[in-house]
Formats: sequence, C-alpha cells, structure tokens
Amino acid sequence: MNVLIVEDELIVRDGIKMILEESESIHVAGVAKHGVEALEILACDSSIDIVLTDTKMPVMDGRDLCKNIVLQKIPVKVIILSMLNAEQEVVDAFAAGAKGYMLKSVNPGELIYSLQHVQNGGTYLCSELAMKYFHRLYFGMHGDSRVIELSARETEILSFLAKGLTSTEISDKMFLSRRTVEGYRQELMDKTGSKNTAELIHYAARNKLII
Repeated sequence: MNVLIVEDELIVRDGIKMILEESESIHVAGVAKHGVEALEILACDSSIDIVLTDTKMPVMDGRDLCKNIVLQKIPVKVIILSMLNAEQEVVDAFAAGAKGYMLKSVNPGELIYSLQHVQNGGTYLCSELAMKYFHRLYFGMHGDSRVIELSARETEILSFLAKGLTSTEISDKMFLSRRTVEGYRQELMDKTGSKNTAELIHYAARNKLII
C-alpha cells in the first residue's frame, strides 16, 4: 500500500512517516506540506493508494483537498488525521469525500489498521470519536446530554491550563507546537461552551474534570 502524507508541521510529518514505515505492508510514497502540493504529487504518481492528510493547513486544507480529489476523479482514498474532534469537522470531512477520520492522539496500531481497513474498501472512524458519539447518543437518550468526554491529551492540557501555564510552556512540556496547543485549547472551550480560558477552568473545576 502506497501512502501520501499531507501535513504542514515537519515534526508531525516525520513522526507519522516513522510510524507508518514500521508496517511492512505500508510504503510512504511521498510527503506534502499542503493540499496543492499533494495534488501536484498525485498528478505525477499514479501508484498512490491512500492520502493521509491533516485538516488545517495553509494554501489548501484537507477538506478542500478531498473535494479536489473527488472532482478530478483521482483514484485514491483519503483519511483525515487531525487534532480536531468537533462533530461538524467529522461530518464535513466525510461529506467532502474522506473515507476515514482519525485523531492525532490515536495509537500507532489503530492508525495502521485504519489504513488497511480503508484500503480494503471500508470506512473508518477512530475508536475515541466512536465512543464519544456513542456516549452522547446513550446519555442523550437517558436525559443527560451534558456529559463531556475528554481525551487523555485534552485532560493533560486542561490540567496545565488550570495550573496557569501558557500555551508556549505547555508546548515545551508536551513536545507539541504552540499552534497545536492553541487548537486543543479552542476545542476544549468549544466542548464546554466556554468563552475564554477562565470560564474553561471554572467549568472543569465545577464538573470535576480536573483535580
């Protein structure tokens, strides 16, 4: 299976490449920094089977890349690999033509499995999101739709925010880019309906999301 990785952050791109190359069934055929560069590679290389792409990128994002692949009838399948877990992001990705949606917090085994599953004709939603939507459906049916599900990484970032750390300090501790940390912060505020970090921390303390 030949895979094209589309990711604008070098350290993340290299990390994904290392994970995929651990599998004997996967060959990383190329890497691109954004959607336009990915389309240029696809125009020259017909051997690529799967495009594994981030969502938020300069020049052309992952969703527009999906749309262009569909419009140009390029015979590849697209899997989104993103830190964004908002329901609308997932819905929009599949509507654009993606065959899978994975969070960047996914373990290497599940990432490799998702590629194999999609290559074999399936669609895939990572287990973390699947459980999140299951809980929302279940508790919604039982009159408790305010249950907030956080990933381990979201919980860790929330804990650091509660301790007063800045995004730069958190990025240094977690070996993430500042932009990635800011993205998680925004996702946490969206999930909890908070307007700012102070409201987010207050919500987390009130609902025992942090100790």
